[in-house]
Amino acid sequence: MATSTGRGKGFAVHKALDQIGAFSGPLLLAGIAAVTGVLWAGFAVLALPGALALLLLAQLRRRAPIVTEPEDDDAPSSPAPSLLKVLGRATVGSGLPRAYHLFALSTALMNAGLMTFGVMSFRFVQQGLVAPAAVPLVYALAMAVEALAALGTGHLFDRRGERVLLIVPVLVAIVPFGVFATEPWLVLAGVVVWGVATGIQDSTVKAYVADLVPTPRRATAYGVFAAIQGLGALAGGALAGALVEHHTGALAIGIALLQILSLLLLLRTTRTAATGLGR
Repeated sequence: MATSTGRGKGFAVHKALDQIGAFSGPLLLAGIAAVTGVLWAGFAVLALPGALALLLLAQLRRRAPIVTEPEDDDAPSSPAPSLLKVLGRATVGSGLPRAYHLFALSTALMNAGLMTFGVMSFRFVQQGLVAPAAVPLVYALAMAVEALAALGTGHLFDRRGERVLLIVPVLVAIVPFGVFATEPWLVLAGVVVWGVATGIQDSTVKAYVADLVPTPRRATAYGVFAAIQGLGALAGGALAGALVEHHTGALAIGIALLQILSLLLLLRTTRTAATGLGR
């Protein structure tokens, strides 16, 4: 379906709808906490939309079964490989294009530098720049920015192509210089930049995977891609956790170096895909 509407737009709308909940949830939690003085009441209320979502999914599955049609680039069917062979290929992503592997490594480095909101909020609460009660509001702001960034860059991706993604490592490298500042307005600016980078990373970046991989291998490609991104996030979380309290300067420099490598790999990816060598 995203083929007819534009892959960038399809992933962007999906992300924007996801962020509506991510934006309203923290606001609701903050409001309930302010009224009741406790956090557990807010979490209890948030369980209600979760239960409603499960009911809607069950109804959707019953009333509108998923039907997919092959796209134009579907390859002819071939004999099914053995289960062990399928698992082995899925684990390492063997048989996928070279450009895909370069891109996956590039995004892993992006994720390694893209700190979680928990790490950032710990820092600016520790420094007394944001009150603990205001943290959900700051997070809601970041979620709103993510939605807008996903919609904007998704549209640009459909019109301009993958070079839109070159901005992501630059944004990730900028984030620490905002969120580790001592001025509240700079901290908020850093959170906004983080929201833009995260919005692109969670939507438009994934749209490019579909351009790099033939249709029959996309399920495997997205699974391997998520695993590689997760490993990058795990390494980045360990790095940020070790340095955020006493060595923020070293952390900022480390993130910048990771993003230089990510940008170089991303440039190599676009060139490899454009020349057809990544197939």
